[in-house]
Amino acid sequence: MNKSKLEKALTLSHVPRWAIVEVAKPQTVAEHSYRTAVFAVELAERICKANALIVLDMAWVMIRSLFHDAEEAESGDIPTPFKQALSQKYNVEWDNDRNAKGDGIEGAIVHMADKIEAVTYLTRYGQRNNGRVVTFLKDEILHAKRLLFEVATKNYMSNMPGLNEEAIKAKISGDINRIVDDLIDIGTTYE
Repeated sequence: MNKSKLEKALTLSHVPRWAIVEVAKPQTVAEHSYRTAVFAVELAERICKANALIVLDMAWVMIRSLFHDAEEAESGDIPTPFKQALSQKYNVEWDNDRNAKGDGIEGAIVHMADKIEAVTYLTRYGQRNNGRVVTFLKDEILHAKRLLFEVATKNYMSNMPGLNEEAIKAKISGDINRIVDDLIDIGTTYE
């Protein structure tokens, strides 16, 4: 059945997440998508505030983050390690992976927010024997930080060529690490 974007979005509120991970509080893919959008908007705002020359489309960030797992309305939640294994075996990219790689800074922000949401949710609600999953997600955070750094630096330099590239890279790297770590801290400790 080929569902419309609206039907997929509405169905996500019934699709359980974390099928292979024990959690104290069940989460749906819709809740995950909403939380990802909240993190994505905050991440984008903080990056732009710290680096005024970075230009991005905030509406695209918001819409993409809300629909980044829309295909799971038909398939159910697909754990990232399984997506990665299928991608390697069949040379297929998942929609959210393709957007992270090919859609500039907006895609990298949504990708990063997706990882922040996952690690903060599991840190708050994960139960026993989830250490391996949290370690995997922390590795995913490092990968997503590198991707975001690359596209943010490219975006910044394209808007102001001729600046000291090494100084810009050092600033952006520090900003991304500080902002992401702060969002993870907030996401795991809020009351």
